[in-house]
Amino acid sequence: MGSLKLRLKKEEINPLTNTSQSPPLVSQLFQIVMPVFNEERVLENVLENAKEFAYLTQMVVVNDASTDSTKGILERWQRDEGLSVIHLTENAKKEGAILEAMETLRNQDNLRPYIILLDADTRLQQTKTGKSVFDQLVSAISYLEQKKLGAMALRVNAAFFKSPNIYWMSAYAIYFALQFDCWLLGMQGKLWVINGAGGLFHSNELLLFLRGLTPNFETGDLQITLELMKSGRKIALYNDIVALTYVPETLRGLFNQRRRWERGTIKVLWEDRIFYGKLFLKPSLLAIVLILHLALYIGIFLTVLGYFYREFITAEFLYALLVSSFIWYTVDILKGALVAYRTDRSKLLLFYLCAFVNAPVWLLVVLPARVFGGLEAVCYIIKLNMSKKK
Repeated sequence: MGSLKLRLKKEEINPLTNTSQSPPLVSQLFQIVMPVFNEERVLENVLENAKEFAYLTQMVVVNDASTDSTKGILERWQRDEGLSVIHLTENAKKEGAILEAMETLRNQDNLRPYIILLDADTRLQQTKTGKSVFDQLVSAISYLEQKKLGAMALRVNAAFFKSPNIYWMSAYAIYFALQFDCWLLGMQGKLWVINGAGGLFHSNELLLFLRGLTPNFETGDLQITLELMKSGRKIALYNDIVALTYVPETLRGLFNQRRRWERGTIKVLWEDRIFYGKLFLKPSLLAIVLILHLALYIGIFLTVLGYFYREFITAEFLYALLVSSFIWYTVDILKGALVAYRTDRSKLLLFYLCAFVNAPVWLLVVLPARVFGGLEAVCYIIKLNMSKKK
């Protein structure tokens, strides 16, 4: 699968002196594709942010057959601000909507060399480099080409819609720890996943990957990342753009989100178990991440087993479970604290506070959600294998 051999001229990637209007050549380098479905609550805020930070003209918003007022909001922005909008008549789900939009752009001979994918609840924000978001996106493309990368993940952080709550604080702490993992894995040209909240891709490659996705896996971003690694392409984290993504504001919303993520993750791990199995045989940071992920399920399995077979729960078992959980949590705090220190030291105290709040949220909401999602995925796999034997 060949990558685009586009070379950016030096004058095309210099910081722009006027960010309110993009130079023609540079503006034709990339598009920001954002699928939306029933996003009336956050859509205005996301589009206002895009206008403020001068990347609205690069956006292509895909209305995935919304049933609320999303369509009306998009039509108004299309009329008043010139926003590019593609309306789908049938719901195609997230990756399906992206694929249909890219196919439409390709048929119109309007598909640009690079695609930035954003979730509907995500807004881009400039860092302290002094560049605008548009400038940083152009610099990101230049970095992608210079390092000969297949894709890059943007730095993701948690945002709240109206006011901070415990679910935002939990996500804030988790995202900082995940940034450390992305930075470390990116040094080896691999990532566990390019978060759907923000990623930069070569358009032609992304189109091919989307065409080959297995439907109903609910974690298309993980599947795309996997296909990149299987094709031998390198992936990295780009720190100079922050993708702020709104997090669920209710217990049910957070539970369902993490349940869905876990369900989709296990389906992908099973579908490509041979590839992931080979990673265990090679010493790499990604293999360590996979082992830790597997260790979580082993711990859950042993705990459930102990519930049914009480003699299994000994003092030594409980002590080992407590110590391992404490080590896991402490390592996560240290990872997040290091990222906060390197990126913005003023947020270090906030991170520690959020990390303290994250402990009960993770134990009482996230962990049960992952257990439920895992069980659903196992049931799906069993049914799938049984149907194949018939």
